[in-house]
Amino acid sequence: MEISRDKNISVLTYPRSGRHWLYWYINSNTDLNANFAHYDAREEEDLNDTIYKKMLSDPIITVVRNPLDSLSSINTMEKNGMFLYRMQQYIDHYNFVLKNASMFFYFDDVIYNTSKVVNSICKEFNGTLDIKTESYEDYSKWYSKTQNPFKLITSKNDLEYRKNIDHIKQLDLSEHYRLYSLAKLKCIKPL
Repeated sequence: MEISRDKNISVLTYPRSGRHWLYWYINSNTDLNANFAHYDAREEEDLNDTIYKKMLSDPIITVVRNPLDSLSSINTMEKNGMFLYRMQQYIDHYNFVLKNASMFFYFDDVIYNTSKVVNSICKEFNGTLDIKTESYEDYSKWYSKTQNPFKLITSKNDLEYRKNIDHIKQLDLSEHYRLYSLAKLKCIKPL
C-alpha cells in the first residue's frame, strides 16, 4: 500500500455504508486529512471536478456492506426515487474500489469497532489516533449541521426499511453479491 506522505486519505464508499461516521471519526480523532465521497460513474457528476480527481490520487479507504442492507437503506432514504440507478451504482462502485482502494473494512467493524478501524488506518498511513470524542450525540450534531436534512442518519429505524428489505430480497443480486464477496476477501481485521 502506498503511504500517504501528506497525511491525506480518501474515504470512498457506496451510499449508506458508514462514510459520514468514519470521516467524522477520523477528522475528530486523528491528524489525518480525510476527504469523503461516493464513486459516481455518471460524467455529469463529480468525476470531472478537480477536487474529486485529487481525492482519487490519495489512498482510498472503503467500507464493505452487503447489497441487501445497502440498497434497502439508500432506497429508504430516497423513497424509491433512484432505485435502478442505485442498483447499477453498487456494481460500478465495487468494480472501482476492487481495483483502486488501499484498505477495505467491514461495515460492522466500522460501526462497532471504529477506534480499531481508525487505529489500523493510522498505522498504515503514519497517522496518530488521539480520541477526543466517540459520542454518537456529537456525531449527530455534526451531521445535522453539515449534511442535507433530506439524508437520514440511519434508515434502520424507518418503517419503509423492512418493506425495502422484503422487496430487494426478490431481485437478482447475483452480480452484487459476487462483487461483495470479492471485496470481503480484501477486508482487514482492525487492530
